[in-house]
Amino acid sequence: MSNSITEIFKIDRVGKGIAVKALFAFLVLIRFSFLFIPDEAYDFKAFNSFGRQLINNPQLAYDLTPEDIPLTNWNCFLIMCFVFFVYIMIVAFCLYVGLFIRDQRLKTGKGKAISVSELVARMIVLSVFVAIVYVPVVIFLFYLILLLIILSPWLIMYPACYLSGDSGLLGSLTETYRKTRGYYAINVRNVCIILMVSFFIKTITSLISEVAPAAGYITNAFAETFILLCIARYAGLIYFKMIEVPFGIIRRPPTVNR
Repeated sequence: MSNSITEIFKIDRVGKGIAVKALFAFLVLIRFSFLFIPDEAYDFKAFNSFGRQLINNPQLAYDLTPEDIPLTNWNCFLIMCFVFFVYIMIVAFCLYVGLFIRDQRLKTGKGKAISVSELVARMIVLSVFVAIVYVPVVIFLFYLILLLIILSPWLIMYPACYLSGDSGLLGSLTETYRKTRGYYAINVRNVCIILMVSFFIKTITSLISEVAPAAGYITNAFAETFILLCIARYAGLIYFKMIEVPFGIIRRPPTVNR
């Protein structure tokens, strides 16, 4: 396995690649399903106008009730679909990380590879755990987006610590912090590189959408799925690096001269 930055983008190199291709196709198909939602679900003009009124007169919020929010049934349906889609993306991210770490340990013999049955069991537990904390965390971080950006280098490493089989569900929280010491800046840099590539790809898909909306939508769905699995692959790659070189290059424990 190469240590070059290009290794991050070789998402199909997990086992025979069948599981990854199936996962990729599944995510793209879910993204395509949004095409079947009626156009009226995307009409948020009344809600946007309501939001501007609140900004101009914040006192309106004191007497606000849920019935006063101008969201149609289709608007609510679209929001629920989007929330569910993001949840599926998170679960898919975790699954790829687990499959990648297991595959690398089977190939290299370094570390104990988790069994398929244990991986499935841990995925079920993690999926339930994510479902429980997902909505309140999203609501909380919606107001503190900066905190989400700061925590992201740790958040992407938690699935690696848990699905590798090295730690339990709660033990992975402390293990994530312990393993990422000395790697925070490296993780931020590399994730930024991936996001820069994502921005470049999204720019191309936007240009395609101007000419052919359907083609732009399709390429955008492929691009979003590709970038998601690239970040998942990076989480797996850096996990092995953190085990091999604890505390990073700068903070490597000093050797004792004898």
